Amino acid sequence: MSLKMLKNDGSLDQLVLPDLDSPKLYSLDEANKRKRWIISQFEKSHKTESAFYLTFCRLDLNDIAFLKAFWRLEDDWAVFRRLCMLHKIKVA
Repeated sequence: MSLKMLKNDGSLDQLVLPDLDSPKLYSLDEANKRKRWIISQFEKSHKTESAFYLTFCRLDLNDIAFLKAFWRLEDDWAVFRRLCMLHKIKVA
């Protein structure tokens, strides 16, 4: 069973409460598409820790919760560090 909650670009089509937006609700292809869409929010940012932090703070709580569950991380800070690592940005 798959719940269709994604638009074609990977963004959410409806409101999902934090911690209830689990990667388990999606097929593997949909989950990867959603992850790519969230990560794409950082492509427009300057490649500095402070710019990424501001972008991270503007992310929807659902997006952070999704990445946390997708990557099996403990907290939001770990998600931020992973996003920085993906873009080769050193975190102090």
